[in-house]
Amino acid sequence: DLSITGYKETLENYLLKKFKLVDFIESGIPLKKDRNIYFKSLRELKRKGYVNQLYEREIEKYCKKVMEEKNTIYDYFLVVAGAEFSEGFIKKLRKLNIGIKCIIFIWDKLETTSLSKSINAFDKIYTFDKKDAEIFNFNFLSSFYIDECKENIADYKEREYDLYYIGRLRSVERYYYIKSLFEYSRLLKLRFYLKLW
Repeated sequence: DLSITGYKETLENYLLKKFKLVDFIESGIPLKKDRNIYFKSLRELKRKGYVNQLYEREIEKYCKKVMEEKNTIYDYFLVVAGAEFSEGFIKKLRKLNIGIKCIIFIWDKLETTSLSKSINAFDKIYTFDKKDAEIFNFNFLSSFYIDECKENIADYKEREYDLYYIGRLRSVERYYYIKSLFEYSRLLKLRFYLKLW
């Protein structure tokens, strides 16, 4: 998610070298602080398979409001990470910005995101996951990092850990993979930090 310190600003600064104007839209749905009880109820009912049209109408209204506030015509719409932009949002975006190219770069496995229903609304789809690239015929693009990450790299002998991993525990498969990594690291007497959250 682009709320990670520095990512949004670094990406924006890079894009400003290529384009005249770069705007940031945090989400394709109202932010938590802006969600009224009606929207929350619709969203919950939609998750259960009901009220799809009513929900999409609310998303279209939200998109229109966002675009009116921006008051700009866009050539490209780039979604990075797993921000939620529904098919309704993309459709409205296209109506308001004729000829816009919609591009997404997925930072997660598709099955763990809420994007599966809206993914085909994009013109170009990139993923860091090789399996998803093969299965869904997406474009493979390895993850990127911001240059500031390199600034504090210590010399190998000065590093606290030989291996550092932090990630979300979202599958049994990942748990066993990290468990074997843990056992392998102990066997090799590596200094390691592994955390699943």
